[in-house]
Amino acid sequence: MGSADTMTLHVRRLPGVVSITRAVHDLLAAIESLGSRSGDALDRIEIEIEPIDIMAWVASQQPGQRTMFRNREGSLEMASLGSLFAAPSLDDPRVQRLLEQEPPIFPRMHEPASPFLVTTCAFDATAPIAGAWSAFGAMRVSLPLVEVRRMRTVTTLAVHVNGDPSRSVEALRAVRQASSVQRVALRLESDSDPSRWARMVDGALEAIASRALEKVVVARTRRYRAVSPIDPMALLMSLRSAAHDVFHVAVEAAPGSSFVSITPERLFKRKGRVVHTEAIAGTCPRGPDLAADAWLASRLLASAKNRLEHDLVLERIKAVLAPWCDRLDAEPTPGIVRLAHVQHLMTGVSARLADDVRDGALLAAMHPTPAVCGTPTEAARAFIAAHEAEPRGLYAGAVGLVSASRSDFAVGIRSALVHGDQAVAFGGAGIVQGSEADAEWLETARKMESFDAVS
Repeated sequence: MGSADTMTLHVRRLPGVVSITRAVHDLLAAIESLGSRSGDALDRIEIEIEPIDIMAWVASQQPGQRTMFRNREGSLEMASLGSLFAAPSLDDPRVQRLLEQEPPIFPRMHEPASPFLVTTCAFDATAPIAGAWSAFGAMRVSLPLVEVRRMRTVTTLAVHVNGDPSRSVEALRAVRQASSVQRVALRLESDSDPSRWARMVDGALEAIASRALEKVVVARTRRYRAVSPIDPMALLMSLRSAAHDVFHVAVEAAPGSSFVSITPERLFKRKGRVVHTEAIAGTCPRGPDLAADAWLASRLLASAKNRLEHDLVLERIKAVLAPWCDRLDAEPTPGIVRLAHVQHLMTGVSARLADDVRDGALLAAMHPTPAVCGTPTEAARAFIAAHEAEPRGLYAGAVGLVSASRSDFAVGIRSALVHGDQAVAFGGAGIVQGSEADAEWLETARKMESFDAVS
């Protein structure tokens, strides 16, 4: 990558709406036409393509550094191949220089053609990242070599080029057509130790009774195995049929080491200076029909324990956002969000950010929320580190896309670490005064049921 201080972004849109095969050909020709370029020039060349199943397309590509991100509303979907450059934080000068440059808006596009940076942040970015999580690092901000993006009804194929174009050319030439993807079948290999779980919950309740904690979110795991190495994109496709209105996320840090999440939870999304977030906390099961769903939801809304858990999350979100914005609005009462196996309390929050607030500062302030950590944050994080059997890595971390014009971050719950032929799924439960170990064990089981469904 060129000098961080002088790197200039050039964006070019090729004409037409073409097949992805033709798009690859046209992008290769456009790279050749660039000629000799300074190492300080970053070129983004894109072309509109005919609509495709983006998840099936990325699942058909060669394993390596692939990513898939679809937001909960389905209004933004992006898959990427390779990495032109990677930085350890959003404060990196290369990243900041890129985010300062606002590209043009092309016909049929409603927003600037900004490059998206794929950003991951571990649950505890201050702790050593080791073992199967080591390929991910504490935080990683990556500009893809090749991407397919759909925003609303427009789908584009894009390539990024800096200096020597050989890596970008190689990535384009390796692009494959979407093909049929074999469904992943998982077999439950082992579950957590319920006795250990009970001791951990009892320890959390003791810390709450002594007022060392108000709330702590503790997690456990289930281990699954497949008959062959698991393709994370194929696993995500197997999960999506039963997971609607959620984020669909897969990050392949290296061949054989991936993170997959079908999370309902948004950390925040930003468009311009307006940011939206939400408090999601408090859980009950789904019922067999709409009447049972409604009855269970009414009990959830009336539950003092669940309302306390939810309110702790909401109050911290408002307290964290307040210094960064000049307007802050929260919904007056929580609503219900229904997922495949559980229902949650949810309250939406919106704010207008001050002009100098960057995504990196917002991410550092908001992550982790009490919905996945607890409160006070540092005391809860210390309890988790001391008591959980498995390192969290990206579980309950942040995964998102960042550009000059917008960003969208999901919280990596309902997720699994995929390593070779194994998948380790995580499920957490918020412990507050009144929690019971057996009930929380069942809640975490329901949260991992999506992985049971592909077993």
